[in-house]
Amino acid sequence: MSKKKSLVSELQLKVGAMVLALLTIALAHFAYSAWTQANKIAADTVVQRVTSLSLDIKNRLAEFTFQVAHYSDHRILAELPLNLLYTQYALKEMRDLVYTSPLVKSVMISDGSPYIVEGYPLYTLHWATPSVLEHANSVINENSRELMVRKLLISNKELGITDTNGGTLFIAVPLRQTLPSLIDPFRYTSVLFFELDVSQLAIELADYESLTVFSDQQMWFREGQEFEGGFNATHPIYERSNDGLSLSLSLSHQHSAYTREILYAIIRSALLALGVLIILFWYLAYVSRKVTSPMKQLEKYCTSLTSGNYQQNNANLEYEELKTLQKTLNELVSTVNTQVTQLKQEKVRAEQSELAKAQFLATMSHEIRTPMNAILGVFQLLRQHNHEQEEHSLVEQGYTSSQTLLALVNDILDFSKMEAGKLNLEVLAVDIVKLCREVIQEYQHLARDKQVQLELTTELKPQLSVRLADPLRLKQILRNLLSNAIKFTEQGQVTLNVQGNKERLMIEVCDSGIGMTPTQVASLFKHFHQADSSTTRKYGGSGLGLAIVKQLVELMQGEVAVSSMAGEGSQFSVNLPLLSAKPTSQHLSTEAKPETPDLRGVNVLLAEDNLINQQIFAAMMKKTHANITLANNGQLAMDCFNESQPDLFFVDIQMPVMDGIEVCQQVKNTEFNKPLIAITANVLPEDVSRYLSLGFDDFVAKPIDMQALFDTITRVMDKQAQTQTNSDRSDTLTSDNK
Repeated sequence: MSKKKSLVSELQLKVGAMVLALLTIALAHFAYSAWTQANKIAADTVVQRVTSLSLDIKNRLAEFTFQVAHYSDHRILAELPLNLLYTQYALKEMRDLVYTSPLVKSVMISDGSPYIVEGYPLYTLHWATPSVLEHANSVINENSRELMVRKLLISNKELGITDTNGGTLFIAVPLRQTLPSLIDPFRYTSVLFFELDVSQLAIELADYESLTVFSDQQMWFREGQEFEGGFNATHPIYERSNDGLSLSLSLSHQHSAYTREILYAIIRSALLALGVLIILFWYLAYVSRKVTSPMKQLEKYCTSLTSGNYQQNNANLEYEELKTLQKTLNELVSTVNTQVTQLKQEKVRAEQSELAKAQFLATMSHEIRTPMNAILGVFQLLRQHNHEQEEHSLVEQGYTSSQTLLALVNDILDFSKMEAGKLNLEVLAVDIVKLCREVIQEYQHLARDKQVQLELTTELKPQLSVRLADPLRLKQILRNLLSNAIKFTEQGQVTLNVQGNKERLMIEVCDSGIGMTPTQVASLFKHFHQADSSTTRKYGGSGLGLAIVKQLVELMQGEVAVSSMAGEGSQFSVNLPLLSAKPTSQHLSTEAKPETPDLRGVNVLLAEDNLINQQIFAAMMKKTHANITLANNGQLAMDCFNESQPDLFFVDIQMPVMDGIEVCQQVKNTEFNKPLIAITANVLPEDVSRYLSLGFDDFVAKPIDMQALFDTITRVMDKQAQTQTNSDRSDTLTSDNK
């Protein structure tokens, strides 16, 4: 027979061993973390301490320099090299400097000659060293108009001090004699050197730290005892590039000053963990003996499962059959809980992703369109002027490229819409041949740079050239196909061929480029995928263009196909069900300049915080002869509005102090019945609907299109005039009835 096991002893042994292991790991982790943190805090403390001391020493030197700078104009000291009668007066002045200033150990004057002019104490008369003479001569010869008080660190060896190493710090103040001349009001005669007592600069230290001040060549001051294995930090007081003097401070702290308390804390924690373990063993024995009704517990557990309370059963059961049943039930509960949790998490992630994507689209649309307003606006204004042929071509290319950039930005934003299935197509009458020529013109410069011939061929009859389509999406398809063809064509030609009948339009893009293998063609329309990894390195690109082409073509209920052979080129074919439309005068005529409304005597108020956008708007409105008032934010605009109500009120939506929404609300609370127009870079349909519902009469999208701006003005003015006419008729009828 097998030996019977005691549940109490088994539980105590296994759970106690696990808890002991966990407590040991936790204690070890705490000890390691506390020790590491204490060392880090100590190191940071030393760094902060040395930085503070360095700045304090530097400030005291700067304060002393400022105090002695006025001696440069001291008449007796400045004229001493020229008039020895001032010797006694100068000596008394230098003696007073030494006795009254705790930082000054000695003072001497050098005029660059091999002898010190005067000094106190007398040992300074032997300090006509090369460094002193060189500095004195440089000051006298340079004769600068600016007073340059310098700091010099001269080694003790050069000064003839043999009993100590290191160096001596001097403050050199140029002495200048006043001259009766406006051109040269003074001249430098000598230099006044102050020898500083560096022990007065040192800060009082604690018994667990030591301080060392040194230059780039030698240590020149030390205070406090040295500590082996302590915390050290160094900070520059002066750097040679800034002050001509290299001086640093090094600080050392005793290691045990920081780690002693940590060791005590670790010991206390170990004792506390031992006490917790003893209490835990006692508690486990007590709880184990209380488990006396396993069947009743399982019955209650199954009842709770039927009510949807999927909790694990952690009861300690004695019989193997009950243990197996408990294990099976727990596994079932775990599976159900996992699935429910995953479903909840997926739901939350989906909702968050959708919200983040919508916010991203709105933010990107606004932030990118705002600077594009200035770029596109400038080119629109330039197109209104007469230029030479070459300048006109450059302006047209710039305008077309700006439109292309704006379209590409819209393409990137629309990609998220396509992924979410929220992209809608416009249906407009479009001149296909004209649209193709515009796209060809955009890529002519790129083809010329690669010496590739780019041409357009078409068999479309003029009456079949106008189609009902979305021009923006159709251009997007052509741009991606042509860009892809030119990119992979090193020499030869790229041809855009357009043909079709009344119901369908066929577009072919053929190139003589590198071609593709059947395997590469099979994965061509995948997102962020190119033929192979070397393609991205050599030709660039994100691998997104053809995927967008396929999505747009399928959205138009069309088909796209490709045939290619490696080394011989590729042919992309797009077949779209685009119905032909009757050409209008707009399609038959060349592009005209925007019609400018006459706004003489009309007061226009613009609320716009961007100064560049203000200039663009004012320049566009210049030919209308309107009286324009500009306000930098909503509050200033309301101030102008309250002083004199305008005939037209343009309001930017996003402004500081007071935004466009609040401006609209305040205006609608008045009796103002003139047009209120929103200017916004938030052009998503939901944004536009919200602005109109708040009370705006119309809106202008950024970047501002000049023709669209003029059309909006004409539309709201006509609507205002019609409203006024109806109001006058109503007043007339009311008067007649009376």
